[in-house]
Amino acid sequence: MRRLLLFVLLYSFCFTVQAQPSFKIEGCLTNLPFQKVLLSTLDGHATVIDTAIVKNGCFEFNLSSEMLPGMYSLILDKKTNAFIHIVYNREDIKFKSNFKHLSDSMVFTKSVDNQLFYRNVKFQTTYSRKIDLLNRINALYDVNSGFAKQILAEKQLLKSNYDKHINQLLEEGKSTLFAKILQAQQPIQLPKNLSKVQQQNYTQLHAFDNIDFRCEPLIRTDIISRFLPEYIALFKDKTMTRAEQEENYRVAVERILAKSSANEAVYKFVCQQLEMIFQYGEFEIISAYIKEKRAASGMCMTEQETADLRQGIENIKRLAIGRLAPDLQIVDEYSKAYRLFDIKASYTVLVFWSTQCGHCTVMLPELSKMYNSQKQKNLEILAISIDYEEASWLSFLKTGTYNWINHHVKSEDRNSILSAYNILGTPSFFVLDKTKTIVSKPVSIDDLRAELIKLKLIN
Repeated sequence: MRRLLLFVLLYSFCFTVQAQPSFKIEGCLTNLPFQKVLLSTLDGHATVIDTAIVKNGCFEFNLSSEMLPGMYSLILDKKTNAFIHIVYNREDIKFKSNFKHLSDSMVFTKSVDNQLFYRNVKFQTTYSRKIDLLNRINALYDVNSGFAKQILAEKQLLKSNYDKHINQLLEEGKSTLFAKILQAQQPIQLPKNLSKVQQQNYTQLHAFDNIDFRCEPLIRTDIISRFLPEYIALFKDKTMTRAEQEENYRVAVERILAKSSANEAVYKFVCQQLEMIFQYGEFEIISAYIKEKRAASGMCMTEQETADLRQGIENIKRLAIGRLAPDLQIVDEYSKAYRLFDIKASYTVLVFWSTQCGHCTVMLPELSKMYNSQKQKNLEILAISIDYEEASWLSFLKTGTYNWINHHVKSEDRNSILSAYNILGTPSFFVLDKTKTIVSKPVSIDDLRAELIKLKLIN
């Protein structure tokens, strides 16, 4: 009896596994010159998840039952940036097209989401062409002329048709993922007769009104990852002090986190995206603040993730503006020993770089010009190479005039120094005052130049 019961249980399990639905993406493109097609995510990371071989212009992907709804990209050729975007919502997808006219000739025989999606693509393409043409013609005539008024009326008619088109698609596809995506892409409508300040305030309050943060598949599109930096930029104000600007960014972060908290996966994704936005530069403390909020929420968190977050928070706070920089014992290319805290300059720029970093090898000659342009030597630079090969470092130093303090990190010191300064990439800059307190953390050579001008160290 026990054997019979075990057999029944095993049979039931196997049947359940085999019965899980699986879906396909099938495409046929005439004039397709490539031998393979890549299936990639479209969430800001562009991770390739599968490859299909092309036979007579046709290819097929058998999708795993674990593949989650969202937008994906079929990469036909990376060099020419040839791709097809698709909406996947656990249904078969089948289409045909002509590679030479991809969007215009696209026909989906399976997948309601993609039928609606490409109907919109074609409409948007035609609409953009008409608006562009009318704008060009309009530029040739006086704004008060009768012809200019006719053009304005035509543009208003086009806009009216555009709104009808969007509303029709949203109504037809109200149960589809495409409708959620389309709705999220719609700009907010500003009330009339608002001042610029009122427009700014209204936009800050209502910018995410069209995004349904409860819809988890949106994190597997590029919508939220593109929206977040644009929203944060609405809160940038050059007239504010650094403290005021920091508080303004906190307001933006609080509003976004409040909206996204309705779904755990969305909340985690939003937190991670915001952390990356603030990860570098003078407002890195906001990244720590977001990490603290995520750790306190406990949403989608393993013990290890919580521990990693806590460590990340500590790293950021330890290197925040206003904190003392960690001291360093260094030796330059001439075997002369230095201690960071013994450098007597009014300001010290600490820069971590590598010969393997293309930005670094372009940046260092520019930094050299700034350093050598000083009328009074109130600025010292400590350039720390994190190259694995010391020979690469020494070879590069011979290509220019880098007569500041140079140091190469030995392999045995690498982890301790990179951890002390939380170096996640190169180049990384720290501007220190006479006491070796961190004054700023520029994210680029242009930001560094602006900071040095502000400090009246260079012109």
